[in-house]
Amino acid sequence: MTLPNNAIEADAQLFQWSDDKGRPGTMVGNRFFVVRGSTFLNVSYYENPELKGFEGTEVPFASNPWHKDFLRGDRRKIDYLDQAKKDGEQLFALVKFGVMRRLPVSTGPATRPSAQQAPAGGPATQAVEQRLQTLKDLVQRGLITEEEAANRRAAILKDM
Repeated sequence: MTLPNNAIEADAQLFQWSDDKGRPGTMVGNRFFVVRGSTFLNVSYYENPELKGFEGTEVPFASNPWHKDFLRGDRRKIDYLDQAKKDGEQLFALVKFGVMRRLPVSTGPATRPSAQQAPAGGPATQAVEQRLQTLKDLVQRGLITEEEAANRRAAILKDM
């Protein structure tokens, strides 16, 4: 296997590699990314809905019952996908916090903000505020304890 040139090639290699390893016919995927300057962090994860009691499929994606065009009215699948997205967001918050916690980051399209979009307060203030907000979010989601948050908060404020 060679190193891929982009995310599409990486996905294709994953699927080719897993073809003979019992990969299910349907995999539900989530992709999240963070851009910081010229650094790009991409996190993808896949789930097998068969492990949650859904029927397996072996059809092309365009006619797959998990395709967005066929999901309308299937509340169980929609609820499953909503939960998979929430789980992915929580996991990504931990990855982002662990990998990118020292510098300000943006999530969303890989574009650079213009001067008009830059918030007031300067990068250092933004970084501290963002890190403190991330701590608060992680506590609210139950991903870290109040004690862990208090220790991190102290370290963040000490770094100012």
